[in-house]
Amino acid sequence: MLDRWGYRLAYALSRKPSKAPLRALSEQCCLHDASYIRVLELQAYRRKDILTVLAAFMDPSDATTLESDEKMAGNQMGEAILYRRGAFPRGVLGPVRYMWRPRGREEGKGSEWHVWIWAHPAFANRLKEELEEATGGEGGREGGRENGKRMKIKLVPDLLLFEVRGPLSQRSIEMTCRPAFPFHATTGNGLGGEEEEVAVEEARKESEQGGKERGDKKEEEEEEEGGGEEEEEEKETEAEKELKGEKVKR
Repeated sequence: MLDRWGYRLAYALSRKPSKAPLRALSEQCCLHDASYIRVLELQAYRRKDILTVLAAFMDPSDATTLESDEKMAGNQMGEAILYRRGAFPRGVLGPVRYMWRPRGREEGKGSEWHVWIWAHPAFANRLKEELEEATGGEGGREGGRENGKRMKIKLVPDLLLFEVRGPLSQRSIEMTCRPAFPFHATTGNGLGGEEEEVAVEEARKESEQGGKERGDKKEEEEEEEGGGEEEEEEKETEAEKELKGEKVKR
């Protein structure tokens, strides 16, 4: 274990050889606890205010993807490299992942927009300072030069992040977790609320049915193999009897 950025992190394997995680990554799946990655939350009443601030830290080609439907709905996480404000292509801060927090239907037009930004702890504090400067001081309490509106920036300490990688990642998640969709969230199929839960339950039943059918098919194949072995044994027994009968005649 290793002490870094206020966390106790895994540094090396204790018993298993180094090939074990590589084999799991290529053939099964691996779970990585990335909760040490710090989360910054940007909060504003107008979506345009957040977009204007973030665009000042991004490559213009990355900034155009901020408003995609999947990302705005909170269904998809985006990735980008952030730079010091207005310094692109110089002044690299580091790579980040971001996700819009879905807004509830019941909140109405006056609800605030939220964006979560995952940044490595090696530069998270510096990024927070840069964002605060762009939005007008510590915590963004006053109107910033970029947007002229009130915007809040804060660390979210209790948001965990787990990464599952490998060819069996999706199957492992489906078998161990039950997705909980809020009333206002969707999975991109246009459903929500009770309809979403019904769709998820049907998908789960189909997955279980498919696994059961595969298991039954495997049992049938094993039975067929076992039946073939019994037939071979019977043939061998009959051949032995014939040989014994010939010996008795002689």
